[in-house]
Order: sequence, then C-alpha cells, then structure tokens
Amino acid sequence: MRSLEKKLTVQARFEGSDVVTFEGDADEVAKAFLKFLSQVYPSFDLLRRLTITVDLEDLLRNAEGVFAFSERGPIVLTTKSRMSDKDAVLIHLTRQYLAERLGRSPSSSMLLEELSTIVGKRSKTVSARLAELMSSWYVEKIGRGQYGILPAGIKYVTSAILPALKGGK
Repeated sequence: MRSLEKKLTVQARFEGSDVVTFEGDADEVAKAFLKFLSQVYPSFDLLRRLTITVDLEDLLRNAEGVFAFSERGPIVLTTKSRMSDKDAVLIHLTRQYLAERLGRSPSSSMLLEELSTIVGKRSKTVSARLAELMSSWYVEKIGRGQYGILPAGIKYVTSAILPALKGGK
C-alpha cells in the first residue's frame, strides 16, 4: 500500500562539492537544507537569524486557547473587552491569516468594514489604528480598504498579545 505522505527531495551542490540530497517531508527538508546552507555559506546563517518568518506550527501552538477552529475556519475565543483596539485588529488579522493558511479562506486580508464590524468600533477608529500598525510594519495595505498582517505583526501577536490573553484567563 502506498503511503499518503508526500515526500520532498532536494539536491544541492556547493562549489564543485559532491551532491547532497535531502529527503523527507517539506519541513524536515527545509530545515536540513537551511542548516547545510548555513554551514557552507556562514553569512547565510546570520541573514537567516535577521529575517522574520512565520512558523505556522509555532503560531498554532501559541494560539491554543485563544483561537478555535470550526468548519468555517478559526474563531477568536476571547472577548473584545480584554483587548485594546490595536490588539483586536491584530488578533483578527492573524485569525484571517490562519484561515487562509489552513485553506479555510481564499484571502489572508480583510476589508476595513469587516474589521470595524468585528472589533466593534467605527471605521474611522479602526482606520486610525491600522495607520499606526502600518507605521510599525505590523500591517500592510493590500488594496483599497484591504489590509493584511505582516510577519512582524504575527511575531508581535505571538510574543506579546497571545501570552497576555492566555495569562489573563
């Protein structure tokens, strides 16, 4: 019987060295390849440490107890009154990011009107919070009235907002 797991194979060669093969699931291969790259090209390791990336598994682990998942996608379990307007905007943009990453939504962005309704604030108030979040590089404007969370925003949600929400239970 064939395994249902997908296997990825990557081959690399650095400056005339032997070919190195990495095989396994995508996460294992990516980690092994990045380790190899940092060994043969040390400045890559420094660059990798300076780059903000989103680790979906880490985000999901940290979001436990704050988000839940239904057939329609992720939902926020905490009340709006426990968050500032900025934090509420970031939490809901993170929720939308998760919905898209998990195949529950075609888009990781949200319209200003959607955010305003969910956060329970006037559009003008939410728009002002979004402008502040954009200046911090936490959020980006994608289209007319459409916003998405950036990796730095997810890092902030993971390191500051989620622990505060979980600690306040």
